[in-house]
Amino acid sequence: MGFGFVNFQDHPSAVKAVTTLHGTPLGKNGKAIWCARAQKKSEREAELKKKYKQLKRERITKYSGINLYIKNLDDDIKEDQLRQHFSPFGKIQSLKIMTDEKKNSKGFGFVCFETPEQAQQAIHELNNRPLPGSLKPLYVALHEPKEIRRQKLAQEQLQRKQNPRANILPGYPPAFGYPPNTTSPQYSVMPQPPMVRQQQSRWTQPPPYQPGPPGYAQPPGSGPQQRQPRTRPPVARPKTGIPTRRVIDGYPQDQQKLIIGEALYPLIVKKQPERAGKITGMLLDAGWDIDELYSLLENEEKLNQKINEAVSVLDKDNS
Repeated sequence: MGFGFVNFQDHPSAVKAVTTLHGTPLGKNGKAIWCARAQKKSEREAELKKKYKQLKRERITKYSGINLYIKNLDDDIKEDQLRQHFSPFGKIQSLKIMTDEKKNSKGFGFVCFETPEQAQQAIHELNNRPLPGSLKPLYVALHEPKEIRRQKLAQEQLQRKQNPRANILPGYPPAFGYPPNTTSPQYSVMPQPPMVRQQQSRWTQPPPYQPGPPGYAQPPGSGPQQRQPRTRPPVARPKTGIPTRRVIDGYPQDQQKLIIGEALYPLIVKKQPERAGKITGMLLDAGWDIDELYSLLENEEKLNQKINEAVSVLDKDNS
């Protein structure tokens, strides 16, 4: 069976045999033999576990800050293509796309740079941006060992139990984005547009009036001779809940996506009620312009197609 035991009469003889014979070639093939004190199974397992932990700590220390975790890769992306996208940020020590037993891509991989500065630059430039020809926003972040991820998950779950509504604003669904126990990018809760805040607040006096561009509504009973100009008049919103393009153009550019997201969410809830928040966040952060996003409100077939694509990404992440 390739192994055996030798029992000496005294301990010094056994020590001498181990010192002399361990690692020396033996037999026709000249294979180096292993010679050591016989151990119980539990003792061997404890020793191997200790060595494994030590090697793991050394590996974590060696690659800390330079090893990136890449997610949301298309199935047809090859390692050469991935290297081409990441090589402009620095010299790559190693690169790997994980595959199954049939050599099919699992949709994630790792890229290891030489310096933390190179890794951070790659994160800054590529995270949450789709690769050319892809609709999926790429997820790029520093790789974290499983133990660290578990600790963070436990801490986040404890915080949610202690204050479950800390990050939810009134009048809005839960945060658009991935749940804290995933490695995907975290989408923040959408801030309320001025229109929503005005509806929820209760003024003791009518607000001042200022004529605005087309698409803005005049508060009843107000006029230029009665009120001082206001900085932002309330927006006239359609009863259907879907804002017109004129209304969206009346908002600052940094809030236009948020208004579209507010209108998209109830439409997505009808198709995917449990994943509506995640899918809405994925669509808003896919890198599309306002015209492309607004077309999802007008074209139900196109919206359903994007919802199905997002669901396939989420299913693959959970598999």
